[in-house]
Amino acid sequence: MPQPAAKKPKQIKDEKAASKMLEEYLLRQNRPYNANDLFANLHEAISKTVVGRALAASAEAGRLREKTYGKQKIYFVPQTDMDKLSKDELDALDEELDQLRKTHMELTSTVSALESELSKTLAEPTTDEADKTLAELQAEIMRKQAKLKGLRDDGETMTEADRKRINDKYTKFLVEWKKRRRLARDILDQILEGYPKPKKQLYVRTSVLLLLRNFGSLGGNDKRPALI
Repeated sequence: MPQPAAKKPKQIKDEKAASKMLEEYLLRQNRPYNANDLFANLHEAISKTVVGRALAASAEAGRLREKTYGKQKIYFVPQTDMDKLSKDELDALDEELDQLRKTHMELTSTVSALESELSKTLAEPTTDEADKTLAELQAEIMRKQAKLKGLRDDGETMTEADRKRINDKYTKFLVEWKKRRRLARDILDQILEGYPKPKKQLYVRTSVLLLLRNFGSLGGNDKRPALI
């Protein structure tokens, strides 16, 4: 059988009793509240209308302080009535405050590190995206392997002897080219020793002559090889 609903406690409607309850609550909490917060925090033990009247009466009697912010009023216990703390108690509070600050800094650093790690994780591809990329790459590899196989099957395979012959010929021509370039530079340096004009003009004029020789050689009119 369903349990019967608990009966709601009877609300305090006596203004004096309500003032006492409100003052005791504000003294324990030692922080400001408005009427709506007090009504809710006391679990509606006092009717909302009586809460407003009781707070106003306590403030008028000087047992509470009242401050108005816009259309809202807040109430709190006069701080002059609070017990003064000793030096040891103040030092203990300062030490506790320092510890709380350190804890706050550590937690802030931890949160920052976790947020950075989260950003990196979110930037990484999801499992589905990674699987899709992997499938695309595997398909591309298969296409290229098939193309490579076709080229190997259809074309002539170069033997090791062919590769060596080509490399040897390339090395021979490279050595000869370097030798000719060195000879050309030596000749130009010797000419420059007695050349009356700047080196740049000599290089320009020499390049023109060499270009003419190359064109002549291509046309069959000059069989002399170019210096460079």
